[in-house]
Amino acid sequence: MTHRTTKHDGSAVCAVTGETVPLTETHFYVTLRRETSSSTHHDEYVHLFVADGALGKLDEWLEGGSKQFV
Repeated sequence: MTHRTTKHDGSAVCAVTGETVPLTETHFYVTLRRETSSSTHHDEYVHLFVADGALGKLDEWLEGGSKQFV
């Protein structure tokens, strides 16, 4: 799930590029969910800030199954 927004002040580190992203510029707040098959463990969620224009790199990572971000 992604949300494209420009409604925040401050900055965050882009999970894809490692660069600081001013939150006043267009960016994405991405939530990744790792499902668990256990009834005793809840699904895990990772929240990432991604610079506008870096979603292609995020897609490559997701398709490759890398554990770089999680």
